[in-house]
Amino acid sequence: MYSKTKLAQKSNVLYQPSFSWKDNKIFDGDRQIASFIADSYMGPILHDMFLKPGGKPLINWAIGWRAQFVTSTYIVDKISAKGEGSAKLEMEFVSHTPDKCYTSQTYIVLTYEENLKSYVYNAKSTLLMNKFPFANWSDFCQKCTQWYLTVPLEFTNINPLNKTMWQVWIYKDVEGNWIKIPLTHLWSPGFYDIQFNRKQGILGLFDSPDGNPVIELLDNTSENSKGALCFSAHDMHLKCKLNMYSQKYWAKYRLFSYDDKHSKNIVNQARCQVYSSEELEVYGLPRFESEKINDFTQEIDITTNDRGAFWIPFGDIGYSKWLKTGGYKGKGCIKTKSETPVSINWLIIDFFVPGIISGKDYMFSAYVKTENLEGEGAYLFCKIGEEEYTSSKLTGNNDWTKVQITISAPSEVRHTKQLALHHKGKGCSLFSHVEFRELK
Repeated sequence: MYSKTKLAQKSNVLYQPSFSWKDNKIFDGDRQIASFIADSYMGPILHDMFLKPGGKPLINWAIGWRAQFVTSTYIVDKISAKGEGSAKLEMEFVSHTPDKCYTSQTYIVLTYEENLKSYVYNAKSTLLMNKFPFANWSDFCQKCTQWYLTVPLEFTNINPLNKTMWQVWIYKDVEGNWIKIPLTHLWSPGFYDIQFNRKQGILGLFDSPDGNPVIELLDNTSENSKGALCFSAHDMHLKCKLNMYSQKYWAKYRLFSYDDKHSKNIVNQARCQVYSSEELEVYGLPRFESEKINDFTQEIDITTNDRGAFWIPFGDIGYSKWLKTGGYKGKGCIKTKSETPVSINWLIIDFFVPGIISGKDYMFSAYVKTENLEGEGAYLFCKIGEEEYTSSKLTGNNDWTKVQITISAPSEVRHTKQLALHHKGKGCSLFSHVEFRELK
């Protein structure tokens, strides 16, 4: 199949795909171009998708619905496909939440377009609320304001070590201007309130030499939803506007790829969304690496597509700061100081948490110093699967003291969910020489 693709491209013969669905995988001839997996976090996903015949796997695509505070629709009810052996494959994926309150249905038509030299996935996805109307609509809105589709889930799976592969998101704004957002993995107001152009709601990554994934929003989808980049800039959410009289929400769009020449033209005319001086100061955050001592002397580089993990502050962050000096053995530290009780958490979460292997033992440790600290104290916290672990808590006055948590990785869990440095109370705490490593 691969040689046939090359031959077709060289001889200018029109490429004729032959799609099939076997063993939860999509094939074009004898070449696999996507695989289907459903998990309890993201729900139904098409993994390792190819957008170009003979190309490389570019993205993962979440085809169900989920919300930040409501369980995702990950329990699969139905998978069907028809048109096997032809140039048009029609697929349907139906799934629901564990409480059966919500059902999502995604209908996809896969074709190949010669003018784009790309596979094209036309999708319509619907969220149905099975219990309606609700007894307490305000309670529903509090839980469900984050309902979104994720299109696509992840753009960086092809080669995370190749920092030149994915550099910017680009989308067309309300006025029709192309806007470029650097992938710095940092929060910015423009990340979570993206207003799409109503005539052509379009977004994607346009600067890769090996394929440029593009999402084009169809019908009224750009009017009925907003875009929001995940804080780690791995995915784009389509957040739906709630209507208290509606039982059904939907989004219609298509996924394909532009060629490099067209992409460069768009990149050249796109206006860059830049960080203000205040944002640059706020987003100077310390790097995190597992299996190494984190002495808080290095930061992520927000001027490049630096995919390093970093510590993010939550809570009363005005009382806490990162210092490149003043830590254990003269290195850097996280320092929190307040004359009133405050709660500060510096976290490693989501895509940045370290991987673990079932049956292995791990240690999460840090050197902690406190000065007149009253309250719950300064301590480490770790969550793996559904298990939570807490270190000893330091209060009062303590010179540099090593605190640690030892964890045996449970089965069926491949990643930690959260690593945290906690300060709760009034007084001063300093964290330095943080480490997460396997105990050999």
